[in-house]
Amino acid sequence: MKADARCTVIRNGTVLTPLREIRDGVVVTEGSCIRAVGRRNEVEEPPGAEVMDAVGGYIAPGLVDIHVHGSHGADVLDATPEALETMSRFFVTRGVTSFVPTMITAPTEDLLAGLDNVRRVQRAGGLPGAEVLGIHQEGPFLNPEQKGAHPEELLVCPTPERYAPFLEYADVLTSMTLAPELEGAVDLVRALRERGVVAACGHSVAIHREFLPAIEAGLSHAVHCFCNMGTLRRDNLKRVAGVVQDRLHDAGNAFQIVAAEGAHVAE
Repeated sequence: MKADARCTVIRNGTVLTPLREIRDGVVVTEGSCIRAVGRRNEVEEPPGAEVMDAVGGYIAPGLVDIHVHGSHGADVLDATPEALETMSRFFVTRGVTSFVPTMITAPTEDLLAGLDNVRRVQRAGGLPGAEVLGIHQEGPFLNPEQKGAHPEELLVCPTPERYAPFLEYADVLTSMTLAPELEGAVDLVRALRERGVVAACGHSVAIHREFLPAIEAGLSHAVHCFCNMGTLRRDNLKRVAGVVQDRLHDAGNAFQIVAAEGAHVAE
């Protein structure tokens, strides 16, 4: 392997790959590309490369956090580059190399300010640590019966007049959480999908027959499964599956579980 000043060798750790663990592993990178992965005696290390010692730890791909509201006193709804920079610098120290800042339900002007802030940061060249991928907007189109931490007085049904301003930010709006049983939700799901935005279910009491139109329109994700989600309930006196059972049963659906902090699900 030729010497290259842009090459980096990471050694003395356990490499985690999708298929196996490689003990006493080595990773060789060139710029943003991985050139070689393997055991130390199997990988040729280019002369002159920068060497990083993993000191017996794990060498793994960077984590992607797709649902995070803030850290270290910074909130996404602060809508300032400094808030995103604080989050970016902290996350990268924990192995998170990219993230999707998430906004809780707030007045429309505050949500639009958050979207505009991410757009400006991306256009200005990004952040110093973890990369910001876009915005996850959680609300305001949620069911008050499962409002959780969202202010009930701001929760509304989706109408074209209410969601049109958010669609103008489809370049930075990565995903939106909504309750598919609300009037107008299916049209919103369709509008999001047409613009390449992920439509996610959350804060919902929907049952299967209420899910079907939304799934056909493009609903493909569910957030913080088991938390603020309806479960088994009655429909015309029959016991039917709620959000939890329906989403777990659908093999084509992706869902989140917030398992680390003991608040969203039991430890």
